[in-house]
Amino acid sequence: MQSISRNFHPQWNEMRFFNREKPQLSIPVSFTRNLEDNERELESQDDGDSYLVDRKGNEYEPYALAWRYLGMYIDCDVDAMSEASYGRRRLEDDVDCSRKVLWAAYVDPRYSGGSIGEYQYFNLTTLQWDKQYCKSRRCVRMDCHEPNTHFKLVGVFKETDGMEDWAEQLFKHEGICLWNDEDGYEFMQKYREIWPNYCYQLSLTGDDGGTLYLHMKPEAWGNFSYGIYSDEDCSQESEYVSFSDYVQIHYNYYYGSNGNSAAQTWNSTFSKWNDYMNVYKICQPCRAYNLLPDGNMRDYEGEEGGRRVREENDGQGDAEQWGYDCYDDAGYRNCNQCYKFETHTDYEQASTYDLARASKQGTILRIKVDGVIYGEGGYTSEADFLASTFSDVLFFAVVGTVAVGLIAWATRAYLRKNPTLLNSLKEKFEVKTGDAVLT
Repeated sequence: MQSISRNFHPQWNEMRFFNREKPQLSIPVSFTRNLEDNERELESQDDGDSYLVDRKGNEYEPYALAWRYLGMYIDCDVDAMSEASYGRRRLEDDVDCSRKVLWAAYVDPRYSGGSIGEYQYFNLTTLQWDKQYCKSRRCVRMDCHEPNTHFKLVGVFKETDGMEDWAEQLFKHEGICLWNDEDGYEFMQKYREIWPNYCYQLSLTGDDGGTLYLHMKPEAWGNFSYGIYSDEDCSQESEYVSFSDYVQIHYNYYYGSNGNSAAQTWNSTFSKWNDYMNVYKICQPCRAYNLLPDGNMRDYEGEEGGRRVREENDGQGDAEQWGYDCYDDAGYRNCNQCYKFETHTDYEQASTYDLARASKQGTILRIKVDGVIYGEGGYTSEADFLASTFSDVLFFAVVGTVAVGLIAWATRAYLRKNPTLLNSLKEKFEVKTGDAVLT
């Protein structure tokens, strides 16, 4: 852990980042979103340029569509790095560097109209499939996160502003119904609003006098925490100071304490956030749903109430036929989450170059695109994996045994029809007629 310069004079905003009375960090003013700025109009796909269509441009049935979160990556052009005179790599001045979220959309080509009740759902606690919610004759797995899924990939998309709009749309619509946890929802909403969306310059300097920066740090399995970086694009993580180090140094310098409690609080915060994000790393219907009895009515008033529900073209859905209705925090019923991503976030189609870059960074979950596997890790049923492996081994063992038997039988039949060759082999290898292989 590096020492802090005695010439350190903190900025006022950075002092607000820490709270002396509580062993945790308070919300930095500079990280808080400007609500008026967030009301900007985003480009909509209502003009027919939707990506969530088949090759003929026909829209998919929303209940046939599914999606999953892949993770976050740093979108810097690492090939444009140059060697500085002091030996450290740095980005060229005209190269942009940002955090971007990746997610994938899928379609079930055999969907038969059973809506939410047509599927089994993956239980993150038992890592097994739960059939209790099936209501239709077809009861298949909502398994687009599995390597051998029956879902077909529609596309992979990147959110150009990272978590900002994407998490807002997700949490207030499908998210609140998937969690069914008011405290968890409030926690996720609180921290969603304070995560930095740019490379934040810190007042702390290193032993070499270099400026340090803070930004979101993408990690394996789609997780993230805070990272301390040595360049203004937050592309090169500091070799000397981690975020925990930074917290402890600050508390030691200003308050005479080691800051361990504050550092542990932040580590717990990141862990809790990532745990709540796990539900999006498995396959989820694009149409929001709630598996709890009677759903969550909240302030939904329907068409007869004081506020009209949203129109179909804004993601609003009809009542789910089996009662698995999601009444979200924005007044929608059974909102089409993929539609919200498409029309209310800054999203683009991801290229294979984007996937390769994210995969190289080791921060996204496994996905197969056009026969190429990117990323690694993900949820799967261990029992199913073992059963599949055992079946494969048993199959090849049986095939091998049958093949050896057929070869032996064919060889014996051929030699019996060719006594001259048989006698020649006997003389050469001194094989007796009574040996098992030739009888």
